[in-house]
Amino acid sequence: MRYIASDKLKFHPRNVAEFIETGFSSPISAQFQITNRCRFRCVYCDKILNEKESSVTDRMIERMKELGIKSLVLTGGEPVTYSRFAQDIPRLSKEFKLGLVTTLCEYQPLLETEFQWVKVSMDTVSELLFRQIKRGSGLKDILKNLETLYTRKQNGMPLGTQIVLTKMNNAKADLVKFIERVADICDYIQIRPIESVEPYVYDQADYDFIKQLKETYNKVTISDKFFLNQKPKSCPSRWCQFLITGDHDVMLCCNRDKEKIGSLYDPDLLEKSKNFVVDCDQCYHSCVMAGNNHYLAGILTGKHKEFV
Repeated sequence: MRYIASDKLKFHPRNVAEFIETGFSSPISAQFQITNRCRFRCVYCDKILNEKESSVTDRMIERMKELGIKSLVLTGGEPVTYSRFAQDIPRLSKEFKLGLVTTLCEYQPLLETEFQWVKVSMDTVSELLFRQIKRGSGLKDILKNLETLYTRKQNGMPLGTQIVLTKMNNAKADLVKFIERVADICDYIQIRPIESVEPYVYDQADYDFIKQLKETYNKVTISDKFFLNQKPKSCPSRWCQFLITGDHDVMLCCNRDKEKIGSLYDPDLLEKSKNFVVDCDQCYHSCVMAGNNHYLAGILTGKHKEFV
C-alpha cells in the first residue's frame, strides 16, 4: 500500500498532459505546516520547532481551490497538537482530501472520520531506542492511541506505521520486533530511508534484509526512495506539490522549506513557481520527490513516442 507514490500521477492525466505540452502544471497536492509544535526532537528532523501555529481562513481555502489543489497533507511540527484541530479539520476535509503523518502522541477523535489516510511515525517499539531516536517519551501512549484508532477508524481508512531506518534501529531483531508488535493494529508498515543533505549510505545488507521482511510479512511496504536513493539532477515534478507554511507562504518543497517562491495569495504564484530556479546540489539525498521526478523524466525522454 502506498498513499504517496509516483504512480499516482497517472490519475491526473490533464496535469501530466499540460506538463508535457508546457513543462509545468498546477499543483495537485500541498503540504500544510499547520503548527510548529512538537513533543519530539527526532534525530533525522531539521524542522524549526516552537509554539507558533497557523490559521485556517476562508480566504486560504478558496485560494487553494482556485489553484486546483485537491489534497492536503498536514505537517508541522506535530499536527495533532494543533490547538484548533476540532474546529478547523472539518472545514478542510469538506473541501480537500486529507492525509496525515503523525506521531499520534495525542488522540483526536476526528482522526477516525476526516482523513483519507493516517501514517504513524514510530521508528521503534523499544522504549530505549524511542528515547534515543525521538528524543522524547510516550511510546506506551502512542501504541495505545494506535490500537484505539485501528479499532475505531471508519470508511476503510488505511492506517499505517512508519520506520525511518537509521543505524540506531536497523538491527534485524528490532525490526522484526516492531513488525510483530504493530502488525495487528495497523494496515501497513512502511520502511523508508532518511532524507538528508549529506548522503546516508545504506549497504547491500540493509536492502537484502528489508526485501526479506517484505517477502515475509504481507503488511510491510518499502518506500520507492530506497531504490531512487540519489540527489535529483533536475526537478520536473516541483509543480505537483507545494509546501504551505504557517504564514501561508509557498516554499519549494518540504525539504527546501527555506526557499520561498511567494505568498499563497500572489496572483502570479504559478508563474513564479514555473520560473523558480532550483539548485539541485542543495537537494536532499534521497529526494522526497524522487519517484515523481523519475516518472516525469521518463515521459520527457521517451524515444519513438510517435509509434504505438
